Amino acid sequence: MISETYSKKIDSCLNALTQLEIQLETIIKNYKDKKMSESEIDKSEFFKSILKKDLKEEHITYMNNKLEKLQHFRDHRKPYEYGIDLVLGWIIEDGVLELLKQSEIHSILTGNDRYREFLHPRKISTQPDIEIETNKKNKKLLEIMFSWKDTWNKKGHIDLRDSKLKKLKEHKALFLGIEPISSLAFLIDFEKEQSDWEQTRISGYGGKIGYTNNNIKKHLKSLKNILKIVKNI
Repeated sequence: MISETYSKKIDSCLNALTQLEIQLETIIKNYKDKKMSESEIDKSEFFKSILKKDLKEEHITYMNNKLEKLQHFRDHRKPYEYGIDLVLGWIIEDGVLELLKQSEIHSILTGNDRYREFLHPRKISTQPDIEIETNKKNKKLLEIMFSWKDTWNKKGHIDLRDSKLKKLKEHKALFLGIEPISSLAFLIDFEKEQSDWEQTRISGYGGKIGYTNNNIKKHLKSLKNILKIVKNI
């Protein structure tokens, strides 16, 4: 059931953890004996089955049932494919959190998906994912975004939903973008930089209004170098 596209995404997720120098088991053990909501599915086993490309039929059925109505968010993806994308994102987010913890940077998950559940549409928000305490003892919100198709590197642009950009500007948040396939990343501080975003209709979001940055390539650096910057915020 795992397509070649999603097989590559999973490989890229594991590669990102290698770049972070975080062991997968360090993340998975946090979910041991915890169940996905309204099911008997063990979270740790569920996440491992995805990362091993050995998705069980009950997992596919569960994701399809939970995510079928989220067409606004999943766009052209099948419900279970969107579910895989969410889980892979959670795993890398947890890796970043672990890295911050090891660097003695206080950080907590603040977004509505902090419990790692497939949410009802009304509970999905554009609130940044993580709150960190900087070296200057200031609290900053950190949003993490992933590109699984290497679009930023290959095409030189990034698209954001209208509501997402507004929240980043409103909170003067840090915006960490990671392209696991190429091991490239960027870090934009919206307290200092808010230009380069043009309002347009985004084909990847089904023609919905959003914002495009056609200069994102100038921000791209190796994931390792960006993580050094994050650790010294």
